Amino acid sequence: MACFADTPPCDSALFCSGPLLHAFQLSGLFNDSKTFVDAPLLPGVTPADVLGVFDALSPSQKANASVLHAIYLAHYDEPGSDLEAWLPPDWQPHPPLVAAVAARSPSYGAWAADLNALWHTLGRKVVADVEDRPDAHSLLYVPNGFVVPGGRFREWYNWDTFWILRGLLECGLTKTVAGMLENFGTMVETFGFVPNGGRRYYIDRSQPPLFALMVAEYYDATHDLGLVSTLFPLIAKEYGWWMTERVVTTSSGEMLNIYRPKVGMPRPEGYVEDLQHAQGMGPVDAACLYAQIAAGAETGWDFSTRWFATGSDISSICVSSLAPVDLNAFLFQTETTLARLATVLGRSSDAAKYAAAANRRAQAFDAFFWNEAAGQYVDYNVSAASQVQPPHSDFYVASMIPIWAGLASGNASRSAQIRDALQGLGVLDFAAGIPTSLATSGQQWDMPNAWAPMQFFSIYALEALGEASLATQLAKTWLASNYAAYNSTGLMWEKYNVLKFGKPGGGGEYTVATGFGWTNGVPPHSDFYVASMIPIWAGLASGNASRSAQIRDALQGLGVLDFAAGIPTSLATSGQQWDMPNAWAPMQFFSIYALEALGEASLATQLAKTWLASNYAAYNSTGLMWEKYNVLKFGKPGGGGEYTVATGFGWTNGVALALLRDYFT
Repeated sequence: MACFADTPPCDSALFCSGPLLHAFQLSGLFNDSKTFVDAPLLPGVTPADVLGVFDALSPSQKANASVLHAIYLAHYDEPGSDLEAWLPPDWQPHPPLVAAVAARSPSYGAWAADLNALWHTLGRKVVADVEDRPDAHSLLYVPNGFVVPGGRFREWYNWDTFWILRGLLECGLTKTVAGMLENFGTMVETFGFVPNGGRRYYIDRSQPPLFALMVAEYYDATHDLGLVSTLFPLIAKEYGWWMTERVVTTSSGEMLNIYRPKVGMPRPEGYVEDLQHAQGMGPVDAACLYAQIAAGAETGWDFSTRWFATGSDISSICVSSLAPVDLNAFLFQTETTLARLATVLGRSSDAAKYAAAANRRAQAFDAFFWNEAAGQYVDYNVSAASQVQPPHSDFYVASMIPIWAGLASGNASRSAQIRDALQGLGVLDFAAGIPTSLATSGQQWDMPNAWAPMQFFSIYALEALGEASLATQLAKTWLASNYAAYNSTGLMWEKYNVLKFGKPGGGGEYTVATGFGWTNGVPPHSDFYVASMIPIWAGLASGNASRSAQIRDALQGLGVLDFAAGIPTSLATSGQQWDMPNAWAPMQFFSIYALEALGEASLATQLAKTWLASNYAAYNSTGLMWEKYNVLKFGKPGGGGEYTVATGFGWTNGVALALLRDYFT
């Protein structure tokens, strides 16, 4: 793996490396490492002023949080104060899309109108002081307004912008999109590539390359050859950067792309976390780890077991050893897009050059990324010169991206093989979208999280396979879960939970958008065991209205009533049969009549009907009744434990008949 000892992310002694940054990040003053490095200096304050005050402190003062806090208050402004709210000038309250959606679904039409209104709250412009005093800010200056992801992500981000632009174009904001593309062009002129995001501490790394595709989306919406002509040399320049700075050559001479930032220090925005990950390591090993963590951030998948050699241990991260299947698919799309735009611009020699590059990469995909046995595209380990045999998950959603990119198109047998593999893995059967992986690790790019971009790729991948009905089903499932979450919270979330319909996701290094902590107060194994329903069924909460309300609120807060096929035995995924994802008929019986005892007849009825519907679906497809069922996969039997799931099945039959009597007669 590449190691770049003592190489900082940028040359700022305030925002990227050095004793001052180290002291403030370890002071305990900030809950999030990103907070300090997003704070600009106050007007009139220079970096030399702050460094001079800090350097004059004694060692004990440099470790004193109160002393550092006083320096912070005297020299720094609020994080994000160098951005101002900005309303896109071409925004309109009622774009045609809203009326078209409302004609088919009034509720979704109102939702689309609300989403269009969100451009108000997410629009930002960099203040002039960033251009005048660049060293006083971590923010990178760009001339035009832009739209940010939201939450702690105050600035623009590279690959996020692809989907933001698509949404803006759907709402008719073509001038806004043109300005954002010009901003990215400025970044390529300055750095040779579009950085990870709009901060100085991001200029050591990029993100999945979608700039060319953004320009193509704009062209398709506007046919504005003028801007395309201006930007074409810049998207070609960025492509050249990827083909020189992020490339390896195989023993057979094929060029494959990798993620490999040249940095050997902690990420400024993840400083404390990176130091913790490197605890106990020597300086060389720590520098190697920091490089790989930065590479993980460059992937956009920060973080996932996909990159780990050992379980969920981030210290085993080895991103630069891999040629990621999605990165190489994005660059295939970049090559085909450059060829297409060159043709539109009348640049025939460029068109031929990029078309040839795309053809070579398509052949490389067959040789390096296609796994015949698995029926999937998989990452290639360039260090071991072999395909990755995933130790943690049989599926990563990145395998859908080559299909979206068109690399399986025209191959009917491969398309059928991929479809069969997806259905065999059950990844299309979840309640609220397609999961990022099947590994439960606590990392945010693993189970149970689902991310909007991955749903996008998966839906259009299914279309490319000729599976229009599966694509439509996934699109409707995803939208329904998004809408349910929006309807109950008034918020759009960065990620959602595939196991809990209408619920946000979690995990990773920061709290999901509105601040729900993923580890706060979590018991060692599970927040819930279904045995807690049995005292309620037994009548021990009867007559106590406040306790009944408290229990109901706890159940709803935990989301245990939201699963696709019953109430789970626990929320712990252990491989044991009396844990997630299994649901057992006796526990459904106790839970349904416990809900009745709480006075929650509608919830009881809903659970009874959900359970019976899943039982019936399984019976209808297999002709069997099972001892346990999978709450995550409607109509599917459970598993785990010491023996193969049994059929028959006495208590399942008895519970079903009792519920049919009480809820269907």
